[in-house]
Amino acid sequence: MFDRPTLLAMSGCDRCGDDLDLHERMVMVFNLSLETPRARALMHEQTSLPALLRAGAEVEGFEVVGCDRQLRTWLLWAAKRERPVEGRDFLHFGDERTVRSFYSGAGEPTEVELTEDPDGMYWGWIGCDRKTGHKGTPVMIQPREAQFRIQEPGGFHGKVEQGYGEVVRLSVKAKV
Repeated sequence: MFDRPTLLAMSGCDRCGDDLDLHERMVMVFNLSLETPRARALMHEQTSLPALLRAGAEVEGFEVVGCDRQLRTWLLWAAKRERPVEGRDFLHFGDERTVRSFYSGAGEPTEVELTEDPDGMYWGWIGCDRKTGHKGTPVMIQPREAQFRIQEPGGFHGKVEQGYGEVVRLSVKAKV
């Protein structure tokens, strides 16, 4: 329905946060201005959005209420805390060798599953390649937003705006 330049000008998906042009299918709710009599008349007939736009209706806003993207998951290793703080059981994420050497002598590394979760208690960064989108494994994972944000002195906002990556909220659980 929308061409690529129009999609690029719109904000990201309200559901998953990704760029709209990375999606194949979305369900959107539009707020329309029906200034012309023809547009108002068509509104009462179950007509399509393109027909309403051709009749003079204007899109004042929209919200993505559904998309084809599934929540992403990753398997990593992490050090299990001996004394968890506020339900945050893990620190020092990475591969098994890295976690073992960083956390040596204080317990065994644990294989964990990280899941993209808008309400998750952990924060991470995923680098972005403009051709393939947001792919890869989260890095710089921290149990608090403040701890995560101080890892990038200039802040993550500029990097996100320039398309270099995305900040993700994560939930973490030990793999069974």
